[in-house]
Amino acid sequence: MGGLITTSKGEIQIGNQIIQQLSGKKMDTFRGKNIGIIFQNNHFVQALNVIENLELAQTLAGNPVNRKMIMELLERLHIGHKTYSEIHHLSQGERQRVAIARAMVNHPAVILADEPTSALDDNNTFEVVNLLHEQARQVGSALIIVTHDTRLKEIIPNQIILH
Repeated sequence: MGGLITTSKGEIQIGNQIIQQLSGKKMDTFRGKNIGIIFQNNHFVQALNVIENLELAQTLAGNPVNRKMIMELLERLHIGHKTYSEIHHLSQGERQRVAIARAMVNHPAVILADEPTSALDDNNTFEVVNLLHEQARQVGSALIIVTHDTRLKEIIPNQIILH
């Protein structure tokens, strides 16, 4: 769904765009603008600090840098004090929250979250889920969360459970 792997059947349409019709740079730009992916293993540019990684996400999507929005996201995720920290100085939970901010910084149409709360304590878990839901409601995003985190059972209304 994120356009990272070519499909063998069917089609994936986001808005009016069938993503299989895009390739290379066009797919990368479309993904940056329209698909926010929270990977289980975070992929950051290690040479950049927190805010620079988020600014890069905006720039690569062709959007203007919006530091005010970045700061609001980081504050909401309780990591505003880490704005200028190098990535390797962050805990796993802090990295996960930066990854969430990066996925949301461009107000994507689709948010794909792979284990977004696995390294978070209870308070941050509920804050993250609330933020994801809020973001999805505000901009009309589809939110898809894949998780083993049983804490989310009671707060995620629509579920598909695979055994």
